[in-house]
Amino acid sequence: MKLHTVMILDDEEWIVRGLAEMLDWEEQGFTVAGQFTDPEQALQSIRALEPDLLLLDIHMPKLSGGVLMDMIREEGIPTEFIILSGYSDFSVSQKAINHGAYGYLLKPLKTQEMMAALRRVKRTLEEREQKEIAIPIDPMNYEAFFQHAWRGREAVAESGKAYQLILSDDGGTGHLPAFEGAVTSRAVSVYGGKVLYMVVSRNGNDPCNVEALKKHCQKEGIPSGVSLVGDSLMEYHNMFRQANCALCCAKLQKRSDCYLYTPPNLTEVARWLNTLQKLYEERDSEKLRWEISRLADQWKAQGNPASVLMLISQLTYSVIPSKKLGSKERGLNLEKFLYDDISSKFSNIAELFDYLTQLLSTDQSDDEDLGQIPTTVSDIKEYLHQHYSEPVTLSHIARKFYLTPSYLCEVFKKFTGCTITGYLLRMRMEKASELLLETELSLADVASQVSYSDYNYFCRLFKRYYNVPPAAYRKEKREMHFS
Repeated sequence: MKLHTVMILDDEEWIVRGLAEMLDWEEQGFTVAGQFTDPEQALQSIRALEPDLLLLDIHMPKLSGGVLMDMIREEGIPTEFIILSGYSDFSVSQKAINHGAYGYLLKPLKTQEMMAALRRVKRTLEEREQKEIAIPIDPMNYEAFFQHAWRGREAVAESGKAYQLILSDDGGTGHLPAFEGAVTSRAVSVYGGKVLYMVVSRNGNDPCNVEALKKHCQKEGIPSGVSLVGDSLMEYHNMFRQANCALCCAKLQKRSDCYLYTPPNLTEVARWLNTLQKLYEERDSEKLRWEISRLADQWKAQGNPASVLMLISQLTYSVIPSKKLGSKERGLNLEKFLYDDISSKFSNIAELFDYLTQLLSTDQSDDEDLGQIPTTVSDIKEYLHQHYSEPVTLSHIARKFYLTPSYLCEVFKKFTGCTITGYLLRMRMEKASELLLETELSLADVASQVSYSDYNYFCRLFKRYYNVPPAAYRKEKREMHFS
């Protein structure tokens, strides 16, 4: 069970200790991340750790609870509050409500009231996390992945002896089988409609039981790619590329189970690359088609799709002049090994080799473009620009343009290289940036202007996108402008 983090702040030390011992916090779904009697020290830790919840006394010397809440909100820190007070003060309780506090509890505290307030906080945090899972991250942003995968359990990941990544094509189940001697992270949605997990072993053995995962994927009908084992978190990016390639291999082979990454045969790739390059330079289309046919037969028999993918990558960006590439080739972005782009356009190895034949055809006019962005995609983009400030949903857009949601996602991703959700998020974040720099709107009003009614949720998304909270972003950018 995921534990949410809570900090306790009261100027009376005996109250802080009593609160820490009042409940079985883990049973309530929380872990105590800090206990403080000094609000300034507490604020430093809140800035560093961003706890999910803060229990705080409203009347404290040096810095009152109300001022502290204002500072936390202004800095865009998405911490929730439960207010503690020895006085029944209507104005204070009203301010607490305006800040979204989940309780205004009078001392001496009653256990049942505290548990009820914690349940409300926990429900909101879980709903928010479900929303966040639906917003994909850039998988090459390791910090974003680590935060979402291990928040509250960072020590587990950092103390591991071996690591593997699993990339699944469908996150419908949201869980994986338990692997003996290993711990699995939370599911993290990444661009392309995929779900990424990290499995950590503490004893140095392989974290993932591939056979158990294969049975699970077969049962659920979910293709998955598994990286090789890494011995450090520093290998994350390499492991992601491996898992991404492995998933593409699984899909190209029409497998509804997991595929463990197999490195490409570099000798084979180099040999075929030299052969095809020579024939391409000689403009011998007939021999090119023959060699590609032989290549297809060989790889169908031996089966290492990673070698095929590397070969096409090398051909596309090393052999064929850039002026030759039409929109379809440019859209593949193969030089970055984004294999999910390949698997979204080709359903099997045969189609991949057909494409290779077309790509190397010397009969094709230099000016011929293999694909144009359809008018529908342009219309969808224009619609999103006009309605980004509204709670637009995928089903609403699909009905608007008389498309099924699945086909809508496929065609938009194919011709833009970006999911609709990612495109809409980018527009909203860029508009929020403009509002922060060009207006004096409050952060809550900026959030509302870009269709986020949940202020804390907006702050989380903004920080994920720009790597800085919105208040700090406004301050830093304005200081740079006037310096």
